[in-house]
Amino acid sequence: MPASYNPFMENHAFSILYEDRDIIAVDKLAPMPVQRDNSGAGSLQDLLPSQAEAVHRIDQRASGIILFGKNRRAIAYLSRAFSSGQVEKIYLACVERCPDPPEGHLHHWLVTDHRANRTLAFPSLERVPERLKKQAAEALLDYRLLASSDRYWFLEVLLHTGRHHQIRAQLGSIGCPIKGDLKYGARRSNPSGRILLHAWKLTFDHPVTGKRLSLAAPLPEDEPLYQAFLSIAAGEKQDTGFSSPPSPNL
Repeated sequence: MPASYNPFMENHAFSILYEDRDIIAVDKLAPMPVQRDNSGAGSLQDLLPSQAEAVHRIDQRASGIILFGKNRRAIAYLSRAFSSGQVEKIYLACVERCPDPPEGHLHHWLVTDHRANRTLAFPSLERVPERLKKQAAEALLDYRLLASSDRYWFLEVLLHTGRHHQIRAQLGSIGCPIKGDLKYGARRSNPSGRILLHAWKLTFDHPVTGKRLSLAAPLPEDEPLYQAFLSIAAGEKQDTGFSSPPSPNL
C-alpha cells in the first residue's frame, strides 16, 4: 500500500499481478507514468511501497506489466537480467498497416533524440549519419500477425533488446505505426491518450529462488479494439495454427 494518500490513485487504477518479499509485478494502465518526475504529477511509483524500484521501463502511454524489485539484491539481479537479455519480453500491438511479411524479424540501429523524446530507426549502421554513429544502438525484435480487421492489424512482438521507444520506432519505420502513436506515423491520436501497445508477458528467473516465472497482464477491458481482436484471435486459433495467441482469460 502507498505510504500516504494520493488523489492520483482515484483516477488511475492498477492491479498487482504477483508479489512476494522480493518482487512486485504490476499491471499498469496508460497513460500512467512509471516514475516520479519534476512535474509533481502522480506516478505508479507513488502508489507502491517506498523501497520498490522499477527494473525496466515501458512507455507512459503504453499499458501492461512492469516489474519492481523490493530490495537491493532483487533490484540488482533483475536489472542485470534485463540488460543482458535474460528476460523474455512479449508485447501486443494494434498497427495501422499489415506488415509484409505477416511474420518476421526486424533489425535496426536506433538513435534517440532526447530533447524531442523521439527515436530514429536506420536499416543498417552504414545508413546512420557519421555524427550519430557513436550513439547508435542495435535493436532486434520478432513479430507475427495474430488477427486483423478491415483497418487494423494485431501483432505479437517478441523484444530481444530494450531500447528507447524501440517497438514504436521499428514498426513506424516499416510503415506500420501503432494506433494512436502520432510521433511515429499514426493517422490520429486516441481520445484516451494511450497508444495501443501493451506489455503482455515477462518470463524470468526469480532473483532469490531461481524459479522460472512467467507473468502476463490482461489487455485493458476499456479498449474496444483490443477486446474485438481478442475475440477474433480466439476464434481463429485452430484455423491459423497460432501456438500461443492471447486469450480472454489471461
